[in-house]
Amino acid sequence: MICVKIGTLEFIKSKSCPSGYSEFSGSLVFNESGGLNMIASTDAPYLREKTTQEKNAGAIDDLIVDIKREAQDRIYVVLPAWKQANYTARSIELLEKKGTVGLTVEEDGEIAFFKSQFELTKAIRAASNVIEAALIVSADPSAFNVSAAFDAALSNQ
Repeated sequence: MICVKIGTLEFIKSKSCPSGYSEFSGSLVFNESGGLNMIASTDAPYLREKTTQEKNAGAIDDLIVDIKREAQDRIYVVLPAWKQANYTARSIELLEKKGTVGLTVEEDGEIAFFKSQFELTKAIRAASNVIEAALIVSADPSAFNVSAAFDAALSNQ
């Protein structure tokens, strides 16, 4: 039997149609422009053109990767990985000291600074989540500008 993957022009010959394929019974006809038209019998499945949502799905997936990359890049500008590791280690030291002998004014200032840096990274992550949500409902992902979306989202915070 001939099996066709619905939504594509992918045909296979098989004893039984695997998942995602349907049995094809019909005709394939080349048109004047070299395209391929499928004329299905009335009881056979037919190929249809992909919906806008289906066409945009791949573009959206790619843009989500770009959004996550942009968020990471912006976080690393504020707080590179090596600083994150150093601040984490120093915070542990200060928390241990705070629990035993207490902190000096300067050490309290260090903790306040670490917290402010972390708030910036949280704002970037929150903007990333908002941008991803906006992208998913976007009518035209091809017109989506990741960097501009971040600039706009972060200027509102």
